[in-house]
Amino acid sequence: MNLKVLTSGTRGTFRITTVSGSEYLLVNEEGQPVTLTRIPHERPDAEPLPKDREPVPVIDFDTVRVGEEATFRLQPESRKSKPVSRITTTVVELVHIEAAAGRTT
Repeated sequence: MNLKVLTSGTRGTFRITTVSGSEYLLVNEEGQPVTLTRIPHERPDAEPLPKDREPVPVIDFDTVRVGEEATFRLQPESRKSKPVSRITTTVVELVHIEAAAGRTT
């Protein structure tokens, strides 16, 4: 199901596609840590980021909207380190892949 807006209170699994061609898989299930996995675009000039293709714990995120950049605050490997912000390029598609167990959207 295509969405226009995603808030931290919306549960399920979501694919976020950005204008750069990168895709992010956001998993936001009740009672589970929120994770974000970045799948970079496969173009030759695409710059890899640390932890590409690996789920990274999300501390929190701003409302994600189609047509705007998205901001996620991530927990670095060392819990003693300060959180890291990841800001995407403009979101062009937001798809609800899977609803949380027992819930509908």
